[in-house]
Amino acid sequence: MDPLPFLERQRSGRAALPWRETSPASGALKECFGGLERVRLQPSFFDSAGRKRRNARNGGTGWTWHLETLCCVRPEANVMIRALIAVTLALTAPAAAQNTRSLDGNVSPPASIDQLAWLAGSWVGTGMGAEVTETYSAPLGGRITGHFAMADGKGGVAFTEIVDYVPVGQSLAYRVRHFNPDMTGWEDQTGKPVVFPLVAIEKDRWFFDGMTIERTGPDALVMWVKITEKGTAKEVPFRLRRQR
Repeated sequence: MDPLPFLERQRSGRAALPWRETSPASGALKECFGGLERVRLQPSFFDSAGRKRRNARNGGTGWTWHLETLCCVRPEANVMIRALIAVTLALTAPAAAQNTRSLDGNVSPPASIDQLAWLAGSWVGTGMGAEVTETYSAPLGGRITGHFAMADGKGGVAFTEIVDYVPVGQSLAYRVRHFNPDMTGWEDQTGKPVVFPLVAIEKDRWFFDGMTIERTGPDALVMWVKITEKGTAKEVPFRLRRQR
């Protein structure tokens, strides 16, 4: 973001002209600057590369230019201005997108397996810094079945999965079992798959509990998986394209 359009204030003698607000941050900054005797914000203070220019009117007044605060203020006000701008930019910055959701005890929405028929085919891409491949069948017997493999970066396979999308009542769920290269299963002790019930469908996104499929094109998708490591949860994208 170019910092200069945030605010402009010009001086005429000792009387400041009105503010020209050009962003949501202007109101908060205006409140801060309102109590200062002499404040100037002029694009002419900076060149096209954002470097400070010398300004003859600054000589001998005790005022200093601060690119990070976008203003010319008394030195003792610098800390207050910097703190306010940091808070203002944090409040006006877009919130980080949430790509996965949790069912949280709610009821899964109605859905049909045919809504995911577009998954049929072989997909290749990357995820967690490795090459991955995934293949899905067309709907058969009310479900879609597939398998997944991730390369280990050494010419072998790190692990594989058997997956399916199945009807559960009037809704759907995604199920997966994981296997080591020797075909021993991660879920062998329970003999049960990991189940992700459907949470919501919004346009080209299918939210399962902790896993989301986002169709980004006719032959492109992103699968977001919520992974918890050492008590910290993060959303990991797997970006895939269908092979023709």
